[in-house]
Amino acid sequence: MKNIQEYTFKKEQEDFGINVWELDYFLANYDIQNRSIPHRLKFYAIVFITEGTGEHLIDFKTYSYKKNDMLFVGKNQTHAWLKQKNVKGYIAIFTQDFLNENQQTFKDLSYSYPYNSFLHSPKLTITNTNTHYTLVTVFALIYKEFSLSKTTVSKQIIQSLLRVAFLKIKTLSKQFNLEQNKSDISLFIQFQNQLDKNISITRNVNEYCKILNTTYRKLNDTCKVFTHKTAKSFIDDVIILKAKQYLSDQDKNISITSYLLGFEEVSNFSKFFKKHTSYTPKQFIASIKQN
Repeated sequence: MKNIQEYTFKKEQEDFGINVWELDYFLANYDIQNRSIPHRLKFYAIVFITEGTGEHLIDFKTYSYKKNDMLFVGKNQTHAWLKQKNVKGYIAIFTQDFLNENQQTFKDLSYSYPYNSFLHSPKLTITNTNTHYTLVTVFALIYKEFSLSKTTVSKQIIQSLLRVAFLKIKTLSKQFNLEQNKSDISLFIQFQNQLDKNISITRNVNEYCKILNTTYRKLNDTCKVFTHKTAKSFIDDVIILKAKQYLSDQDKNISITSYLLGFEEVSNFSKFFKKHTSYTPKQFIASIKQN
């Protein structure tokens, strides 16, 4: 099994912070040999389907898409292009710094809508005609401006247009206007953040309650609101996803994965993995290799 490929911006592209293509051109010309192999992004991607159908892999789940669908792939997520038929639309890849410059609203992008995959599906279907028209118009303007020049002013125009697109997308979230949930959303995002930092140190809910200065009941209830699972079950979900990401990379074998996730014994990790997935780490690696 080959090491899982990590895709980063080229230096000259990273300086500008965004790249935009018409989707049919991208699929016909870019990375044709490797894009169907799972790979990890070190930036953010948004795919807007205006015509056609296909399938896309995001964090080991397959999503079918069609006209009027959007796909969101976040930083450090694993994805692959599986099938495409007569697909048209737009794809934009960008760094968080690109969206954050002169704008505080979009900080913590990985933990917010639509890139928080534990809270939201990475696929969004645009059903409202007016919203669809607005987004098609905005993405056409983004592509046109990106194609013209790479000046500072052009960058600022694209940043503004992309913010408009995200604000429009955010209005489609059921949580967008729920003011009473702001504190709960904040607590849940902080919990996710601490898990990313400390998962190799502790999987104990009480330890995270101490870190977050909250009660077990409050954290548990908050997790149930947003994931319909207990805090313990949510921690287990995070561990399994990270385990799959590590096991997809030959440099991080079962022993290293076990260590990175805080298991003292490999056998304990293997039992945990099988309990939550119904197959062993070796069987998962074999399935990735086979696919």
